[in-house]
Amino acid sequence: MMTVEQAKEILSEKSCWGPRKFTADDERKADFLMRVFLGVKNPPIDWYEVAVRLTYTTFMRTLTGYAKIKNKTGQLNASEYLRDRLEDYFKSYTVTSQADFDKWHLETCKNLIDKFGKWGVGSELTYGQAQKWINISFKYLYAFTLFGCCVKGFPAEIVVSKMEYCHLPLDNIVICNLSAKEIEELKKIDKKWKIGEKSWTYDGRKWSKLTESDYITIQEELRTVFHTTRPTQTMLQVDFDTWKPMPTIKITR
Repeated sequence: MMTVEQAKEILSEKSCWGPRKFTADDERKADFLMRVFLGVKNPPIDWYEVAVRLTYTTFMRTLTGYAKIKNKTGQLNASEYLRDRLEDYFKSYTVTSQADFDKWHLETCKNLIDKFGKWGVGSELTYGQAQKWINISFKYLYAFTLFGCCVKGFPAEIVVSKMEYCHLPLDNIVICNLSAKEIEELKKIDKKWKIGEKSWTYDGRKWSKLTESDYITIQEELRTVFHTTRPTQTMLQVDFDTWKPMPTIKITR
């Protein structure tokens, strides 16, 4: 296993974080990672589309009955909308405060739900599902900035500073892995929280069933708690820190 000191050395002048030039070997390594882990086959790469596509797989199991629907026009329309919306956010939208981002996020959630449309009897994208699609897409784009140093043509507008006010993606893993103190504080602030080891609800609803009002309140309460417990971190940084690593995969030949 790599030690902390070894990791620091790698992420110093010997890595793409240091002042060195892009090399052909960097391109080979990046190409391998993108093909294996991101499902990218041929350049040019649409990084926004990749983020939206990968995120959809993280919540599609919660779309009850949608897998049986043959006509996936709703998904395609919503995916295209979110992809374009994200690109516009990074290229054109000005964010100087939490209120600016909250306004953008609220509008995006409502339009995403509308674009997806309904299926079956009364089935439609919930606010809880829409928030995850948006928030995890931002998380992927945040992580993709690593490729900015070693992939030619990576969008210059996708930078970490544009994600300072992003929201915490809400799902079971992140909330249940908050510290005991943070969970205790959330319950003190609001009795509607019920947080167990593997799942949680707010006012009796799971993350995939959250309403607009639930979501707005939850983000405000999380910011209140993190202001004390994680004062220097953004919401996406909190997400990366609370997302527990996957079990080690043994490779046999």
